[in-house]
Amino acid sequence: MGFADDRTTIFTLVLTILAVIIAVVGLILGAVSLSGQGGGSPVNIYTSQSASSTSNGNRKWLFAIGHYDNVVEYLDTDSYQIKGYNVDVIDAVCDIADKNCELAWDIYENCWDSQAGQRPRGGQGLMGGWYDACTGWWQTNDRLLTYSFTSPFSKQRQVGVYVRQGNPSSVASNPISVSGLRVGFLDGWFSDELCLARYAAASSAVTVQGADQIAASNIVHLQTPDDLIAALNDGRVTVVFSMVLPQLETSLMRLTNDAFPNYCVVTAESMMTTKRNSDFVRWWDDAFNRLVGTKRYTDICNNIEREHGDIPGDNSATICVDP
Repeated sequence: MGFADDRTTIFTLVLTILAVIIAVVGLILGAVSLSGQGGGSPVNIYTSQSASSTSNGNRKWLFAIGHYDNVVEYLDTDSYQIKGYNVDVIDAVCDIADKNCELAWDIYENCWDSQAGQRPRGGQGLMGGWYDACTGWWQTNDRLLTYSFTSPFSKQRQVGVYVRQGNPSSVASNPISVSGLRVGFLDGWFSDELCLARYAAASSAVTVQGADQIAASNIVHLQTPDDLIAALNDGRVTVVFSMVLPQLETSLMRLTNDAFPNYCVVTAESMMTTKRNSDFVRWWDDAFNRLVGTKRYTDICNNIEREHGDIPGDNSATICVDP
């Protein structure tokens, strides 16, 4: 009887000790877990934890950018860096959002591809994940079918119909006619043949005759504004349809006036990204909204003339968005 009581007491003591040990181990593991979640860097609510991100969300965001000798994007030949309003905006937005951002030069067609006579489509670079977004792309109905966009960081601009100096009578009719003519377009830009065709619609306030009946052989895509000018002057094309650009304004004759409507875009320049990259759109828009209306944004706009003023392009009143 006494021996049995002793065994019961020992057994109870052993169970008690084991319970204490288990409880202590549980407390230690819990403390380690909590220190790993709350004791390190704060979790960034905008970034998903992917292979390209670190544990604190400070991953690198890569943006494609080109240059077309305009104050928004141009190659500075002294530093051999892309500069301009778009670059200044990216620097400020990424700083405000506390993001690690980097620019990568690439041809525009790798962001958005437009082949003469074909439907435009997403470029292999952005669709293939070579970078997170493309810089300064206008929102159009076609692009919105493929991509997502941030809020615009510039004002909407004009489009126009151009001919070479001398105003050939075959084009300068009223209304303007492009029937049977070879028409030049900037490759991949929103001012493409599909947009020009909208001006032939009966509902259009301004009519361009033959705009919806251009033969594929008469559609000519050029890479740069200078290429457009050269093609028009040497006779490879008879007329050009393009966004209004300083180079074209000084070298060619625009047949359309400032009241000519822009049927090509939904809204102005934005960051263009894939539809699965909604976290980028959120943090960019949040930071850009905090930038606009500040002295820093005023300085960026002033730099359009002060720092980039020797480059062709619009002025700050035409480019910068209002608070």
